[in-house]
Amino acid sequence: MVDITKLNEDDLEICDRAFRNYLSDYSNKFWINQNKHIRSRRAHLEKLSKLSNAMHSLELFLEELATRKNHEDMLITPEVCKDALLPGGYKLKIPPCQQDFLKSLPLYGDLSRSLSHDCRYSDEVEVFLPIFKNYSNFDDYPFKSFCWNPDLSFSMNKESHAKYTGLINEFIKELHQKLREPKTRKKILDRRRAVENNSQEFIKYVDKLFERIAEHLVLRIDLAYQKGPIFKNVSLEDFVKDLNRFHANMRHNQLFDHMTGYIVKIEYGVEKGVHAHLLLFFDASKRKSDTDLAQKIGEYWRIQITEYRGFYWNCNTSENKKNLEARGFLGIGEIHAEDKAKRDNLNYIIRYFCKSEQFIKPKTNQKMKLLRKGLPPKQKGRKRGAPRASQRKVRSSDHISTTPVTSS
Repeated sequence: MVDITKLNEDDLEICDRAFRNYLSDYSNKFWINQNKHIRSRRAHLEKLSKLSNAMHSLELFLEELATRKNHEDMLITPEVCKDALLPGGYKLKIPPCQQDFLKSLPLYGDLSRSLSHDCRYSDEVEVFLPIFKNYSNFDDYPFKSFCWNPDLSFSMNKESHAKYTGLINEFIKELHQKLREPKTRKKILDRRRAVENNSQEFIKYVDKLFERIAEHLVLRIDLAYQKGPIFKNVSLEDFVKDLNRFHANMRHNQLFDHMTGYIVKIEYGVEKGVHAHLLLFFDASKRKSDTDLAQKIGEYWRIQITEYRGFYWNCNTSENKKNLEARGFLGIGEIHAEDKAKRDNLNYIIRYFCKSEQFIKPKTNQKMKLLRKGLPPKQKGRKRGAPRASQRKVRSSDHISTTPVTSS
């Protein structure tokens, strides 16, 4: 090692310049790597967002196709148009319900590859995936260009245009035939009945909570894991294990003191991956500030349960509640049993939890419950502050069926 006290001024200047150059080079490399990571994460999240929108358009299209007895009006056909600038004086007639589907079709290859193979999805999506896989041309760039702008594609290459139009129509026909098979139709109808039964059962459960305690703090929190290139995908089984630990710890954690009930829906989304929607109900006479409480529970999930790998959405922020209230959709926060508007909006949230889209089942454990609720409250003497039954009229809970809840 060189003794710096023995260096002359010229040598010291050289050492100083070299050290500053080293720091500058290190700093540049650091920021370059940081920027690369930021760009990579942004691109990854943008791709997930596009795939999520594609999944939504696919679900809507499949639902529409499955309900139609005839697929003819779902086909792409030429339509005479005097004002058309295209050769031949016509343009393509694309049914409104298929416009988003056509634009998203180029993304379905990436979408099918991004879906977890450990899960089963809705019956419509399960029908779609193997049929789509047989159409290898859908991954070709010329085909994708056709989907993005079919009219422009016609003016550039008529033969390819006719080929791709026929290919899509053939695909729709095959898909429709499979969706209309008696076995598939029965599965779809059974699931829709289960969704309605679940909605009625869970609304009835919440009605009982308000019969027991008239005023509740209702928290809506979504729990998930961070997404991005540096984060590993979490399996459904691993997610459920963490969620079970989260639930088991409620008994001994003061955060959950005076909690009267809960509803949990586990689902899969392309953008969020495996995640859970939570509705937590607290006695409003014992707990205050739903915004802070939801934040603390979210942080508990992020730090204690998932060790900083988790992520959460606090739907009870003041800004979000103001936004919901302005639009007439507020169904969380402080709710009294007699507040018809908020109760109706809360029931809408419950129905959303029970919806059929994004229903998944683990292939290895078909009995795993993905839609859960707490035990019904025990009636102990006189109800505290609850209104009379004749005074409590909530639109969505009228004529509740006594059909038992169907496992989902």
